[in-house]
Amino acid sequence: MAANWDPNNNYWSTEEIHDLKFNEDKQTVTFRSGRMGPIALLSFRYCNLPYQTWEMKPDFKGPPGGVILTITASVVIIEFTIRDDKICMSQLQNGTTNALQNYIGMFFKPKKMMKILQDGGVDIFPPADAFCYVEGTSEKHRVAEDHLYHCMALLSTGYNFTWSRWNLLAGRRNMVLQMRECLDRKKMPSYKLLHVTPLKAAIVECTEVSSSFNDQGIEGMKFYADLYNLALDQGSPQSKKKMEEISFILVETVRELLCAIRPLCFS
Repeated sequence: MAANWDPNNNYWSTEEIHDLKFNEDKQTVTFRSGRMGPIALLSFRYCNLPYQTWEMKPDFKGPPGGVILTITASVVIIEFTIRDDKICMSQLQNGTTNALQNYIGMFFKPKKMMKILQDGGVDIFPPADAFCYVEGTSEKHRVAEDHLYHCMALLSTGYNFTWSRWNLLAGRRNMVLQMRECLDRKKMPSYKLLHVTPLKAAIVECTEVSSSFNDQGIEGMKFYADLYNLALDQGSPQSKKKMEEISFILVETVRELLCAIRPLCFS
């Protein structure tokens, strides 16, 4: 979209822009303007929202102690590799240009990585008011959401988390996602459905192919205040060891990225 400056009202306007055409092959924009003056090119900031799917799992390809977060957005597919206090964009698919390809494989601090993506037109870091401009979202209880991201970060080197189709319509105080232990990529167990509220966390008697959502816990499920306490009691000795040994610098980096992307609200 193109706009020109309206000096009388002091804002950008599209009223005098006509016959706008975009050539995707040549990456050019042509249009007629009814007013001479400064011209600006505009784009919809939230074109990559909501997300289609997301997944977070341990990185088995690189050195031990890494985490991979994959976001399948409305347009692009982006994969992050997280190590200690830095983030790397390891894959970027379906980008409209090659402008960001130079940054593939380079590690940056989280804030720097976010700025690079936003400057390149890939904004997957919604602010608090993004719900006012994007359809198909599900705003969650913010404190419970942030705490769940912290718990996921603490478990990130031993568990695989991914989206659930039940989450979108679950309501503000309900967050639903799939999880499983991920200690050996050759022997992956089936996903379990995790239901988290501001008051508790539980593995529920439901799957992605169930006819309706069931928030009843599986047989023998105790009360757990959050995901971390659930994993401490239900997890295997190997996963508990990974929880004990995880770097708190890595935990904070994973938490910061999850809180910025907010996958549970936008998928």
